[in-house]
Amino acid sequence: MLFKIPLLIMLLYYHTQSQNALRCTVFWFLALLALSSMQYSFTAALFLPLTISSVIAFVYFTLLERIENLLLWWLTMIAGAIALLIF
Repeated sequence: MLFKIPLLIMLLYYHTQSQNALRCTVFWFLALLALSSMQYSFTAALFLPLTISSVIAFVYFTLLERIENLLLWWLTMIAGAIALLIF
């Protein structure tokens, strides 16, 4: 959980610079795969939570691209970050 916070901050900064949701999602998946494989054994059961978390990350970064200049951007950023940190 504590490793996800700097990762999410780094990816939010990268996303504001590049505006590429797919690349941010791939980085999220690979970083969580590396962190999870260090913590747990590398099994096929590891991919289901990582896939779900990556789908949430893709929706999150895509929504941040779509509603960039609206007031809902801040709400989406906070709610999505909480969802990614929980799952």
